[in-house]
Amino acid sequence: MLLSDFPPGFLMGLAAVLGLLFGMLLPDTTDNVPTSLLALPLGVLRALYVLLPYVLCTVACSILGRSVVAGAVGGFLFLLADAGLGALSFLAGLGGPISFLLNLIVQPNINTLIVLNSQSFGLDPAALIRAVAAR
Repeated sequence: MLLSDFPPGFLMGLAAVLGLLFGMLLPDTTDNVPTSLLALPLGVLRALYVLLPYVLCTVACSILGRSVVAGAVGGFLFLLADAGLGALSFLAGLGGPISFLLNLIVQPNINTLIVLNSQSFGLDPAALIRAVAAR
């Protein structure tokens, strides 16, 4: 019997039941016992939300350039520009309009979403991001 012979919802339901069973066997790192599985959709949505600016830029460049290659190049250039400006995030400590402008780029917001996701699953944010440990 192949996996394609099962109905699509059956495998998802089986995975959820097995996840709940094995989750009950493992020691819980947070104080809320059954909420780890319930927090998973929120974590997935936050992860997809992080990709949204890059996807929107790629789609816009594809439409404007009328080509998939134009979209790929535009999305890649946006990614490079965002990473380059993210490297200048140490200038946000100067305050004023420079701090405001640097907080508008995507990278600090991605870091905030990573911290929120890790707190939802009982992880220590300082282990993931060195900038959080320095605060």
